[in-house]
Amino acid sequence: MSADMSETLRRYYLSAMGIQSWVKINTTAEHAAVPALSRQEAVEHQPKQPSGITVATLAEQVAQCRRCSLSAAAAQRRIGLGSQTANLMLIFIAPDTVTVEKNAGKFLAAESEFLLEKMLHAIELDSHDVYITSLLKCPVPASDNTANPAISSAEIEACRPWLNQQIKQIKPQMLLVMGLTVAQCLLQTTGGQDDLRLHQHDYAGVPVVVSYAVKDLLENPPQKRKAWADLQYLQKLLRAL
Repeated sequence: MSADMSETLRRYYLSAMGIQSWVKINTTAEHAAVPALSRQEAVEHQPKQPSGITVATLAEQVAQCRRCSLSAAAAQRRIGLGSQTANLMLIFIAPDTVTVEKNAGKFLAAESEFLLEKMLHAIELDSHDVYITSLLKCPVPASDNTANPAISSAEIEACRPWLNQQIKQIKPQMLLVMGLTVAQCLLQTTGGQDDLRLHQHDYAGVPVVVSYAVKDLLENPPQKRKAWADLQYLQKLLRAL
């Protein structure tokens, strides 16, 4: 792909995200946008195949989980979807309530899924290159199906071992944590969104970048410019792996 075509596609995906023009967030070399790994380089840098507990076994265990109140009301749960050898794992707070109830093969609502795909394309990735999961494996009640739902410490601690097992299994080299609530839960902080963005954190020994929940971007479109800055920062870190 030519440099001109790459730029054209990038502008298209930014436009699809709701960003109407290229926004250069910093003119210094340190913060400039860095090209993503090529597909061949990504293959060469992929971690080893997961070992130990299988995805099927983990799914069976989660299906039988009764550790918190969410499990009593959840007809279905979600483990995650995507590449089992992904370098990048995306972590949301919970699977979308309505989507889980109506569509067994989906994790996000259609509008959120569409925007997420465009966000990934903007840094030359797609949903097949990443693994998508959530801290909570059961959907939250429909009345609290928001970008940052109120969840209890019991619910967090009930599901944390499942997420930790997924990280051990898939061995991602980077975590993109999407949403303030899930970021605060995993990083054990009360910091706000702007305090956590554009900094590298750590969870379970894996580098973490924090950005907005996709649903939050749909509800608050002006935040998309900040999300683009987050993606550029993520791309820089991925390129350095």
